[in-house]
Amino acid sequence: MLAGRLCVVTGANTGIGRVIATQLAEKGARVVLACRSEERAEPVALDIRRRTGAQCQFRHLDLACLASVRTFASELVRDCGDVSVLVHNAGLMAATWSLTADGNESTYQVNTLAPWLLTQLLLPSLLASAKAGGAPGSARVVVLGSRLEKTGDLSDLTTVSDAASRFRGSPAAFNTFKSYGTSKAALSALTFEQARRLEGTGVCVTLCTPGMVNTELSRFAPAWLRLLSAPARWLLLRTAEKGAETPVWLASCADDPAALVGGAYFYDRTQLQASEAARSQHNAALLWATCEAQTLRV
Repeated sequence: MLAGRLCVVTGANTGIGRVIATQLAEKGARVVLACRSEERAEPVALDIRRRTGAQCQFRHLDLACLASVRTFASELVRDCGDVSVLVHNAGLMAATWSLTADGNESTYQVNTLAPWLLTQLLLPSLLASAKAGGAPGSARVVVLGSRLEKTGDLSDLTTVSDAASRFRGSPAAFNTFKSYGTSKAALSALTFEQARRLEGTGVCVTLCTPGMVNTELSRFAPAWLRLLSAPARWLLLRTAEKGAETPVWLASCADDPAALVGGAYFYDRTQLQASEAARSQHNAALLWATCEAQTLRV
């Protein structure tokens, strides 16, 4: 299915993203590592090329900057052609409250708003790939979520009237895990809505959780927590290879109908049920309008 086709993996220079990118390249895909740091990503691209013989390149993408998202999308399609697979892997668990230059809380923008925008910008390309493939799932969007979405708080959708100001929070009210859970609940709801909107187009949109994986995401946590949890991370958490199994399956499998269930949520190739807030179509509609307002603002 993937031979010669273009696959984009965000946050692919380390952890789960690196494994996903490597395994997609092993299947013959042309892979783009969409990352912030050229210094960290270029050696990974070189390593993947050496290991697999596939085309693999770094392209700069900073999800904390919406202008970067727009530039990445336009230049990617111009230079590389249509995208067949988009894997939203990059994530942030910020230790402190901060706003991006676009005026959004950082965790929310990186985990929710910017991935939503990237999908919208690449949608014509994904639809073209789906049409050329001529079969359901010829193009795919795979979103890595988290079970922490069940702890999220989407109340801003009803308590904050100005859509462009939602999920901004404040330094006094900021909580690392709550902010992360909220961003993932919003991302889940938007993913399900995207799947509904693309039903019948050949673009398959799915959500998965890799489980508790020992990755560099923990570097964003408070120092005391990193120190306290270090031994447990190595003893109890999954490897990146294990965490990558389901997203790779969703991105590449052509002979298992279960991998082509648009709008489904998976863990270890088994469907899960997301939280009621994430499954709410009313929340999804409000979130969609929120993202439109926040991306039109800049």
